[in-house]
Amino acid sequence: MTLKARITEDMKNAMRAKDAARLSTIRMLLAAIKQREVDERIELTDADVLAVIEKMIKQRKRLDRAVRGRTTRGPRRHRARRGRRC
Repeated sequence: MTLKARITEDMKNAMRAKDAARLSTIRMLLAAIKQREVDERIELTDADVLAVIEKMIKQRKRLDRAVRGRTTRGPRRHRARRGRRC
């Protein structure tokens, strides 16, 4: 069973379990996989699917760090650093 097929099965299981967060994540992953297949006009191998997963993990971590950094500094300090008055 390929990795893509396992992910599709996990999506079906998430639907049956009515696990909205898991289902949303899996759908987002499958959309990224299909987008890459369409862009490159190939069927992705397991290694290619893993590369897509790793790329998405990096994006989410980067986004999480950016959001966390914004909330800990606060908007006033951010504006003041740019030279604007609070």
